[in-house]
This record gives sequence, C-alpha cells and structure tokens, in this order.
Amino acid sequence: MSTSTSTSTSLIKSGVALQLFGLVWGLSIPSVPFPRLALSAHLHSMLNGALLTVVGLVLRQPDLISLSQLQAFIVTWGLNSTWISIASECANAYWGTKDTLPIAATAAKAVGGLSWQEFVVFVAHLPTAFMIPAFGVIAWELYFGKKTVKQN
Repeated sequence: MSTSTSTSTSLIKSGVALQLFGLVWGLSIPSVPFPRLALSAHLHSMLNGALLTVVGLVLRQPDLISLSQLQAFIVTWGLNSTWISIASECANAYWGTKDTLPIAATAAKAVGGLSWQEFVVFVAHLPTAFMIPAFGVIAWELYFGKKTVKQN
C-alpha cells in the first residue's frame, strides 16, 4: 500500500467517524446549557468530517497527487487535529467559555467559564493551525508536485 493510499484510507475513516460523531452530537443540542455552542460543535464536526473524507478521496487519485512519508504525516496529523478542537467545543457547550470564541459565545449568551476551562478551550484550538501546512502540502503537490511536472 502506498503512502498516499494509506493516508487516504486514514482520512476517509476519520472523516466518516467525525460525521457520525457530529450526527450523534446533534441529538444533544437541546439538552446542554449552551445549545448554540453545541450547534457550533455539531456544524464543525459535519463540515470537517466532509473535508477529511474529500481530501482522503483526492489522495486516492494516483494520477493527481502523490505524497512522501513526511508529507503524509503532515497531512494526516494536520487534518486530524480538528478532533481536538471539536472535543473542546463539545465541552464548551456545558462550560460556556467566552475568550477563545467570542463571537460564538456572544451568540450563545455565554458568560465565561472557569479559568482552567477557558485555558482548555484555548489550548485545544491551537493544533488546528497545523491544518495550514497540511493544505499547503496538498496545494503544492497538486500544482507543483511530481505528478503535475510529468503531465506538463
């Protein structure tokens, strides 16, 4: 199995699992203290689940893109970092923190959580910055990678 195929399979599985999680989490929206924050976590799960699945399907196209082991590592962990922020958003539906996501907190009428809760939500959103290099790798390989050079 090639690196791209292995990464592809991993992302497709993660994406489908994230979508399933988002659907199940959606059932809890009416029962949490801050339903608007729960809705945000639900939408984040659904959107990123679809994103991971589509990226996995793109990586399954050997004529389109091929990743080295390092690139596959960056893409896999960069995109799967979304799980961490989604977990904190689910917890935030109970906590109502306001510092990291002030627009969502205002819409949810959240008054702020304990200092450790604010810290957890903040720290949990930092790894999503790794999505930027992950998409950088994908864009680079799509436009300038070995597969593109051979086709030109």
